[in-house]
Amino acid sequence: MRIPHAKPTLAISIGILLVATAWSSVAIASNATPATKPTSQPQSSTKAHLQALSPAERTCHKAYSSIQAQTFIRLLETGSRRRAKALMIASCGKLARSGDAIDQGILGDFYSTLGLWTIPGGSRQAAYNKALYWYRKAAAQGYANAQYNLGGMYFNGFGVPQDYAKAVYWYRKAAVQGFAEAQTSLGWMYYDYGFGVPQDYAKAAYWYRKAAVQGVAVAQSSLGWMYDKGHGVPQDYTKAVYWFRKAATQGNARAQFILGGMYDKGHGVPQDYAKTVYWYRKAATQRDARAQFILGGMYDKGHGVPQDYAKCIVTFRMKNGIKWDQPGYKETKQTLIGCYRFHSDR
Repeated sequence: MRIPHAKPTLAISIGILLVATAWSSVAIASNATPATKPTSQPQSSTKAHLQALSPAERTCHKAYSSIQAQTFIRLLETGSRRRAKALMIASCGKLARSGDAIDQGILGDFYSTLGLWTIPGGSRQAAYNKALYWYRKAAAQGYANAQYNLGGMYFNGFGVPQDYAKAVYWYRKAAVQGFAEAQTSLGWMYYDYGFGVPQDYAKAAYWYRKAAVQGVAVAQSSLGWMYDKGHGVPQDYTKAVYWFRKAATQGNARAQFILGGMYDKGHGVPQDYAKTVYWYRKAATQRDARAQFILGGMYDKGHGVPQDYAKCIVTFRMKNGIKWDQPGYKETKQTLIGCYRFHSDR
């Protein structure tokens, strides 16, 4: 299980707990919300990491993985919780009690999972208390994964009073060890109005870059945004496109949407409507409401694609995430009506 960390401003959600919120031409992209708040959660072990584990540590990891593979709703059942606890204690408890940081971190992950998927009340707090206990044990030994997750507990106020300063403290501990997700979260803390630290675009760019070069799509998209707007770095559309493309090719919908806008306006790349449509369509298929709105308009006007009212209708009818009171819904409804009218005339 993965603890949600800093909440996203755009449609980026990772792991089980969805804390993301949903978010024309490129004017919408140019005025989009600032650099994305990451929702990174405790990272699963990499293949290289698994190969480095001892046989006993692998047993612990395998036990937790088997629980992760089950439907977590089952953890709401008392019997399922008891069986899961028994499995984890049998597989990880001995090593954790003897001081093995990896097993301590895995037990922390398990109990934080239990807390998230337990009905609120005393049992939830008890699970968080145990998660905190094991995370602190592992974090004190310098285990970056546990330090990062402990920061997430403080960021969200899971089992402890919400404390952004302590979240930053533990994120930094993990970030200086090269833990990319902690670097991403720390970048956002510096970017977005100074959560736990004074707002500092230069430091935000520093940490986003650290994570971006490690391939974290959220960090790549956020760094692209900073180059696009000149926040903490000199404004440079070419570099913005470079980082947006890195994230977009990994499936980051926000980067796909903004990259479509860069091609539409010719910012950092030659103007290319075919590529505009390509990237908007990529984002639209991921339920990005803004991309769906713009793509529908392009089919309506024949902008970058052959005019096609049928596709205009289909695209606008996707409009996932657009609510009655959201900006753009009135225009979407009006254009959809127009598409229907012209389509019926053909």
